[in-house]
Amino acid sequence: MSGRLAKQLNTTIRIQHIRLDFLNQLKVEGVYIADQQNDTLLYAGAIHFRITDWFIFRKDKPVIKYIGLHNAYANLYRTAKSDEWNYQFIIDGFSSSDKKPSKQEGSTIDIDLKEVDLGNVRFYMDDAWVGSDLDFAVGSFHIDADKIDFNKKQIVIDNINATAA
Repeated sequence: MSGRLAKQLNTTIRIQHIRLDFLNQLKVEGVYIADQQNDTLLYAGAIHFRITDWFIFRKDKPVIKYIGLHNAYANLYRTAKSDEWNYQFIIDGFSSSDKKPSKQEGSTIDIDLKEVDLGNVRFYMDDAWVGSDLDFAVGSFHIDADKIDFNKKQIVIDNINATAA
């Protein structure tokens, strides 16, 4: 799978292990994606999703029970000479060459998110084009929510725990 995707995007992509459990859980380990200059765009030791059985029974909306990201580094940048980010090639690689307006344009994905778990995550964004940067790291960050509904802009949190990196 990563070989075909790497060829489509013309970059290096490695995935050490993928585990899919009966249509409600996905765990991907050892994810590495390089940008077009062969710099690290993303490395993730583990990405983990648990969802409801929405895809089988088509309930009102999917409930994402858990999103986990561990031992990860995201490196986003654009240079002073270009207005394009280093991940633009991924957007271009999945964009249709057909420029018909979409009926879904402006719509959002309707999901209900329950739990987010980040461990040892660093995010670096250098925008030399505008002249700003953002660099943050988290040792652990965990949210237990009754409801996170992006469409209704509703967030009901039970618990938040965080530690510095």
